[in-house]
Amino acid sequence: TKAAATKAAATKAAATKGAAPPAAAPSAAAPSASSGGGGFYTALANLNVRDGPTGSADPVTSVNKGDVIKVEEEKADGWFRLSLRGRTDVWVLSKNRVKSMVEANPGGAAKWAQQEAASAEDPAEKEKREKEEAEKKAAEEAKKNPPKKSAPPAPAAKAADEGEGEFDLPPPPPKKAAPPPPKVAAKPPPPQVVDGGGALWKVLNPGRCRDAPISKGEVVGELSKGDAVKCLAQQGDWIKVENIWQEQGQPTVETWLMFQNSKGKQLAQLDEDQGGASTKFNEKKKAIQAALSGEEPPPSSDGGGFGG
Repeated sequence: TKAAATKAAATKAAATKGAAPPAAAPSAAAPSASSGGGGFYTALANLNVRDGPTGSADPVTSVNKGDVIKVEEEKADGWFRLSLRGRTDVWVLSKNRVKSMVEANPGGAAKWAQQEAASAEDPAEKEKREKEEAEKKAAEEAKKNPPKKSAPPAPAAKAADEGEGEFDLPPPPPKKAAPPPPKVAAKPPPPQVVDGGGALWKVLNPGRCRDAPISKGEVVGELSKGDAVKCLAQQGDWIKVENIWQEQGQPTVETWLMFQNSKGKQLAQLDEDQGGASTKFNEKKKAIQAALSGEEPPPSSDGGGFGG
């Protein structure tokens, strides 16, 4: 019996020695560097759709207030990449310095599908877009692989049977001078900036204030019909107004509003303080500043714009 027990122990030790070591526990997966995304949102305002996640990117179309958008990617700075009308390389800004311009809509898939079907790309527009993309791609390929220069032609042989130099071929005709390059018209100077003197202007139609006097400038804030603004300067069709959305302790941001567009004038200068416009301007400024700082907004004198 003792000999059998000794043999069993030896057999067990040999099996243990030949066994493979236990597998190491799998390491935790590295966190994804992608910002994620996916889902449906409802636009709370009219949004510009651009070909890149920046305010200087070219606008390609727009989304109307109340439309449902399908988000493929969300960036930390508020830019959303959309799936829109057959494209997945277009972006919208989901928020500005004051408020969010979209809200989540988990049940918006059906409405989004209806919008996509209703706005199917016109065949002519699709053909035009595909042609432009092909031309752009060909230009990039040509830039990467320029054509090789051909070797110059060999000089003409002389008539050696008649004695060298007696019957040489005539020289080639002189080359024509290249035409001068076309003249490029000089760009006109930018419009002169005129001091606004802090005059009050009345907003005739809703408008967006931007950080530069150009239509591609980033949106700083929005104004409603009947609001008052304080003009600091005027340049062409734009006026520089006091930035009532400026947060304390943040770098100063200029604020520009277009004076007129294709629909007509958006502003009208007030000859006097009509309807207490100065008081209402200051009340709106205090209310926005209070909202930015998280404080309770001060009471308004009447809660609306001014007449006139």
